[in-house]
Amino acid sequence: SAYGDEARNSTLLGVAKRVAERDCARFAEEVGAINPTVPEQVRRMVDAGRVRLWVDGAPACMAAVTRESRNGATISWVYTPIDRRGRGYATSLVAAYSQELLDAGKSFCTLDTDLANPTSNGIYRRIGYGEIERHRRVGVLR
Repeated sequence: SAYGDEARNSTLLGVAKRVAERDCARFAEEVGAINPTVPEQVRRMVDAGRVRLWVDGAPACMAAVTRESRNGATISWVYTPIDRRGRGYATSLVAAYSQELLDAGKSFCTLDTDLANPTSNGIYRRIGYGEIERHRRVGVLR
């Protein structure tokens, strides 16, 4: 029934928000980028349909489109919990999400990654990504 589908979708959305919030907090902690606005950013991205979860019995990996233009999209916040790593979840998710975006009409996808992480960079190269430019993140200290 339509009501059953709506209830199931609402439940899945709630689960996606909780998992994405948890994983983004873990990701931020691991990379030392604690930001109090992350939970709200994550909720907005989930509501906008920009977060994907790879599920293998339970959510195993997440990724989000953090920037988007008419022609392209940037995937970031790729995170796999420590106990689920080494099983190919991030590889599968990033490849599938990239293809989804291209199939939806995007001309290109970019990916934010930590250049100091040879594991993730090797994975991304194997699925077709290459370095196009380097960025340095700066902020104002109070």
